[in-house]
Amino acid sequence: MALLRAFLVVLVLALASITVVVLISVSRVKSTTAKAQDTSATALLAAESEAELAKLLGLLQHKVDEYVKSPEFLALPEENRSVILAELARTDLGAPAQGTNSPPVRLTPSESLIVVQTVNGLMSAYESFRGTTGDDASRQQVEELSATGTLALTQFFANPSPGNTRRLLVNLEAALDLTDERATVLGTEARAGLGHVQDVSNLARLAILLTVLGVGIAVLLFVRYMAQRIRKNIEDLSHERNALASTTERLQYRNDQLNALYNVFAEITSTLSLRYVVNATMRESMQIMSADLAVLRILRGSELIVEGALTSDGQMLEGLPPVPLGEGPTGRAAKRGRTLRIDKDAEQLMGTMVQRTPGSSPAEQSNRSPMQSGLIVPMVVGARVVGTLACWALAEDKFSDEDERIMEMMASTAATAIVAADTTDASVRRAHHDALTGLPNRRQLDEDKADTLARLVESGRSAVVAMVDIDHFKRFNDEFGHRVGDVTLQKVASVLSSAVRDDDHVYRYGGEEFLVVFTDTPPSEAILVANRLRAAVEAAPLSGENLEPVGPVTISIGLAFAPAHSTDIEVLIGLADRAMYKAKERGRNRVEVWDESDAPGLTTAA
Repeated sequence: MALLRAFLVVLVLALASITVVVLISVSRVKSTTAKAQDTSATALLAAESEAELAKLLGLLQHKVDEYVKSPEFLALPEENRSVILAELARTDLGAPAQGTNSPPVRLTPSESLIVVQTVNGLMSAYESFRGTTGDDASRQQVEELSATGTLALTQFFANPSPGNTRRLLVNLEAALDLTDERATVLGTEARAGLGHVQDVSNLARLAILLTVLGVGIAVLLFVRYMAQRIRKNIEDLSHERNALASTTERLQYRNDQLNALYNVFAEITSTLSLRYVVNATMRESMQIMSADLAVLRILRGSELIVEGALTSDGQMLEGLPPVPLGEGPTGRAAKRGRTLRIDKDAEQLMGTMVQRTPGSSPAEQSNRSPMQSGLIVPMVVGARVVGTLACWALAEDKFSDEDERIMEMMASTAATAIVAADTTDASVRRAHHDALTGLPNRRQLDEDKADTLARLVESGRSAVVAMVDIDHFKRFNDEFGHRVGDVTLQKVASVLSSAVRDDDHVYRYGGEEFLVVFTDTPPSEAILVANRLRAAVEAAPLSGENLEPVGPVTISIGLAFAPAHSTDIEVLIGLADRAMYKAKERGRNRVEVWDESDAPGLTTAA
């Protein structure tokens, strides 16, 4: 009985010891885990606040840039503009200088709403920062920054003068520095907290093991029961540790997205090439979103035209049709100016134009399964939608709310870069096309002679170079006026453009001369093709300024063949020019082929 009582006492003591150790260990681990999770959540909030601050600073700085370029500012005297520019360049929080109250830096209602919403979110974030800031000086710094920021915002909305705008920008930059500092500190603390949880878990296991070994044989009767309890506690600890690791991994993923987003901004805003901006935007958006397809469309009139469609394996899709504004998810996102997310059966919802066009869907072009998820973001400049940026994925429920925010930030910057690049491309096109006829001009011809046309004739493919000249063009100018002469040039250019194939080339060579290059056309068909051109021009009606009949207009055409006559495009143009003068000499309104026997004695008939 004494041994039994002793055994029971030892058993009770062993059970009590093990229970105390387990409870203390679990309490320590749960406390450490909760603290680490709170730190991770605050670090994630700091990272998101930093992104919102950067976006708000970019918006206000953009408004300042627009302000100094506005007609209202440029109309001020030079002295006033200098004072305002000096005020905007200040980096202190002092009172505005005299003479800087007008004109104001105005925000649109939507931009004002963005500013207020962002600042309200930051105020909530700073409440969290105060709770995680250890020393009194840091808490005081957060409180002072909140107070001065609120005052600066109130003064700005009461009087959006350049001075108050400068004070608001300085406050926001200080807030961005503080937020970046807190995000870094909190991220370090979160990682340290994960390591501390692991250490506490290891110590708990060790304490339990030593306690079990110390009580010896007496606790064998309780091994099964206690083992089950210990195993359950360890599983709980493992789940909590995995949850913390998942939170930290998610935070790291968002940080990586923000860093990649910054790199994209720097890349697409450093060039004015539309093709480069489009390709970079699609490539980086796919990488950031882990998507399988990116499609960028630009709004042309009332349709969203595909400017680029790229798959994750590098295939460029060519057959996606335009989407009318308001049709399908893409059209609705553009018309409403709001992001649209699809979690299932995305490819079936792309739009009726895609469904009605055989072979145009992404699945048919890429020989892959249909896209299931989609994230379509309108690209907006000011208050105007200029296009859409969409990411598509093969998996269902691929994109999250955080992904929407990242994509909206990317689309906002991409929209500005695309509009600038599109404007530049249009200017380049105007420089390479004749203003009167709309045909490529001599500058474009010179570039093509060194590239496209040179490769064509040097490859040995059959080609025909035709020099076209309007007969008696001077008579049209003298008898009917230069306006009729311009109309004549436009009419001939229109007939030539509509009569050739897509692979052929038509240029305005100069004056009343045009150059046509027929690709893959053997000599046996050349004269027939040229005569069709000549007849089409002769049959085209032409009237004067008073609608009186003028004409008919006739042309003389000279031909040179590649590779029969030469494989040098410059030589072929010269030979075609000589053949054209031969046609002039033989009566005009005819087609002549260059021949070596006709080379001497050619004149320059008009």
